[in-house]
Amino acid sequence: MKHIGKSRVFLILQNYIVNRKKGTPTMAEEKETKNPVQSAERIFQVLEMLAEHGEMGLMEISTELGLHKSTVHRLLMSLIYMGYATVSYTHLRAHE
Repeated sequence: MKHIGKSRVFLILQNYIVNRKKGTPTMAEEKETKNPVQSAERIFQVLEMLAEHGEMGLMEISTELGLHKSTVHRLLMSLIYMGYATVSYTHLRAHE
């Protein structure tokens, strides 16, 4: 399996968000098929949310995605640990 650097993956995600046609459902909106790896689906839902909305608080993300705050906290901590998100004094944001 070929390794893709963090900045490349983020760039691909960022381009996807920017180039996605208006009205095209996001991953959070597409529920017809179930992803076999639920945590992967959820972490990308959080990334999409941050990419679309910019800085957001944990409770904002939790409410918007319909996930428990402890779940969102774990996902955000993973994104921060891997360098895909950073913490501001009041919100989290996608790493630029």
